[in-house]
Amino acid sequence: MNELYQQMIIHHSRHPFGQGDVNVGSYSRGSNPLCGDQIACAVALNDDQKISIKHQTKGCSLSIASASIMSKVLEGKTIEDFEKMKDTFMQAALTDAEFIGKFACFNGVKAFPMRIKCITFPWHAVQQAILQLSYPLILDPSAIQYWSQIVKSQMATGIKVDFKQIGCYGWKFDASIVQKHLRNQLVYDYSDWKMFLEQDILEQVTGTKVLYQQEDSLTKKIIYQHPKASAMCGCGESIFLE
Repeated sequence: MNELYQQMIIHHSRHPFGQGDVNVGSYSRGSNPLCGDQIACAVALNDDQKISIKHQTKGCSLSIASASIMSKVLEGKTIEDFEKMKDTFMQAALTDAEFIGKFACFNGVKAFPMRIKCITFPWHAVQQAILQLSYPLILDPSAIQYWSQIVKSQMATGIKVDFKQIGCYGWKFDASIVQKHLRNQLVYDYSDWKMFLEQDILEQVTGTKVLYQQEDSLTKKIIYQHPKASAMCGCGESIFLE
C-alpha cells in the first residue's frame, strides 16, 4: 500500500467515523474469526428514508478503517444506495476490479487474500441491520444478545415467538427454543440464529418492541412492548389490547 493510503487507514482506525451508541436503530453484530475482529452496529432511518450508521468496531486497523469509511460514505444515503455500494465494494474485494473513491485505500489489501474479510465483514453486519428494519418485531440489542446466548448454549436453531389469547387476562407473548427449522413458519434471520413466527399472528404482533431488562432487584426477563397495549395484568404476564 502506498504511504498516502496507509495514512488514511491509520487515521480512520484511530479516529473512526460513526463510532457511537448502537442502541438507537436496528441492531446487528458481525465478526471475522480469523483476526478476532468484531462489530456491533445500528442502522436508523430518518424521515427522508436516509440511513445513519453507528458502530463499535474492535480489531485490526483494517476492520476499524473499513467500518469508519463505510459509515462516512453512506451517511445520508438511502437503502438502495447502500445495496449498490455494497455490490461494487464486494466485486472489488473478490475480483480483479479495483476499489474506487474513498475505498481506493484498500486496493493494497488484495495482495493479502487472508485480510480481505477484515474489510468486508462490516458491510455484512450493516446489511443484516438494514434487513431487520423490515422485521415485524423490533428487537432491542439486549434481547438479541440474550436470545443469541440461549440458542448457542442449547445448540438450537432459534426462537419461536407465539401470541395467544388467554381468557379474561387478554393476550400473552410466549417464546420457546427451537431445535430444528420449522416448516410453514415465517423465518427471520439474526446472524447466528433465527426467529420463527406463525403467519396468522403477524398482523397482531407487528410493531412490538422486545427488550431483555431488569424487572426488579433480583430478576431480568424479556419484556414485550406492544404498540396497542392499553393495560397489563397484575402479574405482568399478559396485556389488554385497544
